[in-house]
Amino acid sequence: MTESDFEPPPHAKARWAGAIYLVVVVAGMFSLGYAPSLIFAGNNDAEIVQSIASHERLLQLSIVAEAICYLAFLILPLALHRFLAPAGRFAAMIMVALATMSVPLGFAGLVHLLDIVRMLARDAAQLSEVAVMTALNSYWSGMRLLAIPWGLWLIPFGWLVIRSRFAPSVLGILLILAGVGYVANFLGGLLIDNYSDLGVAQLLKAPRFAEVLICAWMLVMGARGLSGRRLASGD
Repeated sequence: MTESDFEPPPHAKARWAGAIYLVVVVAGMFSLGYAPSLIFAGNNDAEIVQSIASHERLLQLSIVAEAICYLAFLILPLALHRFLAPAGRFAAMIMVALATMSVPLGFAGLVHLLDIVRMLARDAAQLSEVAVMTALNSYWSGMRLLAIPWGLWLIPFGWLVIRSRFAPSVLGILLILAGVGYVANFLGGLLIDNYSDLGVAQLLKAPRFAEVLICAWMLVMGARGLSGRRLASGD
């Protein structure tokens, strides 16, 4: 009996990757979407600091969820590599490398939120507005930088989806567009004045929904379209 005899079938590999992706999606939507809209609400620094003080528990839960998101995202590209590598081994390695490099950046950003939690625990009534906003702005700067690996890893991932044909090619195309959009929005926001007023950013964010779709496809359909004969010709 060889090691290959214990190798799970492509369906199992795809569904396992889909389950990990689901953790990333759910934890990410909570910690990077829903929670911040409540915690950091306000039109000026004073209102934002007051909102943070009023949502201390939600901030703590958001930090935990974001940490879970990053841990799952560390495992996700490895799980994807298990069944997509035969479609292009070099592209699969690039996918893993680009996704993995985002994790230490993400945890480094969480340090700034933990600093805010520490300030709240010390004396919420005597919060230093300058100190809180300095920590928060550092966190947001890190999040902007994360757009680079978050976008770039989707490009080889999308290419592998197209080449392996385990899912509809349109999902692979949308993943590539989402990846390009991440990077384009980062560059646009950095280099173009009033970039947010141009309306381009929201348009480029639209293909990101493909991540939810590919996650659902892997969970429900597995690797239904995967062909060992096609993958045998991988790089």
